[in-house]
Amino acid sequence: MATDYVTGWETWKVKAGCCLIIPDKPKEQSSGGILYPENSKPMDNAAGEVMVMGGPRVLSNGKTVEPEFGVGDRVIFKRWAGEHWKIGEGDYICLVKCDAVEAIVT
Repeated sequence: MATDYVTGWETWKVKAGCCLIIPDKPKEQSSGGILYPENSKPMDNAAGEVMVMGGPRVLSNGKTVEPEFGVGDRVIFKRWAGEHWKIGEGDYICLVKCDAVEAIVT
């Protein structure tokens, strides 16, 4: 299980109970063919690929909970969950708690 993600000049270490997701790119145009301007592309897609997993989450009673997904899985997560960072020319990463992942896409 990968716990580090390297982005050019930084290394991201993910804590227990969290995961690092690379979200899908936003749509370039609407279903009717209208092109979206760069600053107003819809961010309605909360899906992406899990790149890094932290360790299992530890509950207050000492038990650990393993997530049902892993590195390389495509997942759907809560739209406003976690933190989003721009890491390059139009590329983003999203750091979310494993609880925010709603589904695994197979």
